[in-house]
Parts: sequence; structure tokens; C-alpha cells
Amino acid sequence: MEKIDEKINHFSNIIFTKAAKEKDEILQNIEVKRKEILRKKELEYLEKAYENIQTGLRRLDKEKNEIISRSIMDGKKRILNKREAIINLIIENTKEKLSQFVRSDEYEDYLVRTIKRGLEEMQGQAGQIEILLCKEDEILINKLNEKFDVQFIISEKMNGMIGGCLIYNKGNNTLINNTIKDDLYAKKQSIMEMTKLISE
Repeated sequence: MEKIDEKINHFSNIIFTKAAKEKDEILQNIEVKRKEILRKKELEYLEKAYENIQTGLRRLDKEKNEIISRSIMDGKKRILNKREAIINLIIENTKEKLSQFVRSDEYEDYLVRTIKRGLEEMQGQAGQIEILLCKEDEILINKLNEKFDVQFIISEKMNGMIGGCLIYNKGNNTLINNTIKDDLYAKKQSIMEMTKLISE
């Protein structure tokens, strides 16, 4: 009987040992799989976190660039508006001074030189030439008739031209604008061009 008990015990030990070994292997496999799953999940979460960080950084970078661009554009706009306001103020002050000049004694000499220059440009062109003056220059027509053999006309077209003249060749429909206002606004464009390099 003892031998049977011994055999049973021995057999039981073998079975328990095998079972314990299998259990350990199973637990070891489970642990390996658990670690693998954890490692994969950890990588997955790290990749998602990295993607989220990169997306956030891209969004922040875009927002930063938009803010910088907006600031630059706003700054340029303010500079351009200020430039325009300063130039307009200069032009208005200059117009006032030119209006005073037109009422001065020096204006007659200026007008004579301006007419001469315009007639020299028209030289050699066939056709009747008319010189258009503003109402304020009517008092100078007799003196101008003594100096030039052309027709002088007081014209509404000269309203607001400050002074100077328009020289018109009726034969070939050529017009030379020698008005003070035209010269002033040509200078304004020149100032705008020069200051554009600085402000834009």
C-alpha cells in the first residue's frame, strides 16, 4: 500500500510540478504579452502626444505669423496714412503760398516765362494757338498782348488752377498744361514716389 501511496505522491508531485511549471510559463507569457501591449500602447500614446504637440506648434506658428503680418500691415497702413496726411498738409500750405504769389508783383514775370516756355514747345506746329488764363489774370492781358502774338482767353477751365496757363493749338488739338496746380500735383507725385522707398 505504501508503494501505491508513494507512486501516487510521486505522480502528484510530477503533475503539480508540471502544472506549476506550465502555470509559470503561462504567467510569464501573460507578463510578456502584457509588457508588449503596454509598450505598444505607450508608443501609440507617445505618437499621438507628439502629433498633438506638432499640430499645436504649427497652429501657434501660424497664429504668430498672422499676428506679425497683421502688425506689419497695420504699421505700414499707419505710416502711409501719416505720410499722406503730411504731404496733403504741405500741399495745402503750398497752395496758400502760391495763391499769395499769384497776387504778387513777381507773378507777371513768372507768367511771361511760362508762356514763352510753352510757345517754344509748340514751335513749328501749324495751327492757331490760344492761351487760356484764369479770371484773376485778366488785368495782365494788355501787357501780354504787347509781348505775344497769340489769342488770350479768360476761361472757366482755369478755375481752381491757381495760376499759370493752358496753351492750346486748335489746328492739331495739342494742349500744354503750364498751370501752377498741375506743377504742384506733379511735385506731389514726385514726393509720394520718393517717400515710398522709405515707408513701403
